[in-house]
Amino acid sequence: MKDAIELLIQRGWLKQFVKNPESERKTIKLIADGNKADKIVAMSVEHSGDFLNNVEIVPYSSTWEHFPSTNVIMGGTMNISMGIMKRKFEELMNVNLLAPSDSNKGGRHPLAFYDLEFPGGATNSAIPLLMRASMANTDVRRVLIDTRTSCDIMYTDLFQTLQLTEKILSPYVGNELYGFNSSSTQAWGYVEPLVTFSEKEAGKTIKYPFLVIDCLSLYNCIIGRTRLAQLSAACLTAHLKLKYHAKDGIIASLNGDIEAARRCFLQANKTQNSVS
Repeated sequence: MKDAIELLIQRGWLKQFVKNPESERKTIKLIADGNKADKIVAMSVEHSGDFLNNVEIVPYSSTWEHFPSTNVIMGGTMNISMGIMKRKFEELMNVNLLAPSDSNKGGRHPLAFYDLEFPGGATNSAIPLLMRASMANTDVRRVLIDTRTSCDIMYTDLFQTLQLTEKILSPYVGNELYGFNSSSTQAWGYVEPLVTFSEKEAGKTIKYPFLVIDCLSLYNCIIGRTRLAQLSAACLTAHLKLKYHAKDGIIASLNGDIEAARRCFLQANKTQNSVS
């Protein structure tokens, strides 16, 4: 809206409606912590009468956004239609996320992260969150937790280590996948092993549909946000922790695998793609 009005003024179409064409900024008063402060706001509008009747006003102007015309890997195993996703966005945009919440509602304690849990007493931003999990009676390390992806990936090295066969794969009918170096690879298909985090009272088992990819990687598999939601888990890289609700109201708190992350870091510095 502001961008549209500014563009009209810059083109000289609204000179007769501007009291001082040389001054394109107005000052508004802000009250913060009980103290008044001046803040310059470019092209602010003080009264609804400042709008012209013949100017189309849109609630949001995205003329500054220039998305690159490149393909991205998306979707995965979500199986959600475009219409459902659009309605979900509209629903969440109408929710007041700043409203105070009642932690007693819902019947379970919140999955909270505390400052005392920072690894080494400071927030982490450099080390990825790697976990350990049990798959096919095998202790699997270097499981990357990545909330940016909606598709869970298993690399063929782990697929073969678990002694799984291609006969159990479900077909993948999508296009080839492309990496950052423009190399392409065709997925083998989907496999759904049982994945168990932790053990005893804190243990939780869930069936994960992994997309099997034949390429070198520092990690054995990647678990994305879709399966984390199914696990009802929360994670923070700053704390290097993964938390979820286990049985009998227990909150399981799993620490990141620092030793595995160190090995991946050292191997990456050797310009190698895999870790033995």
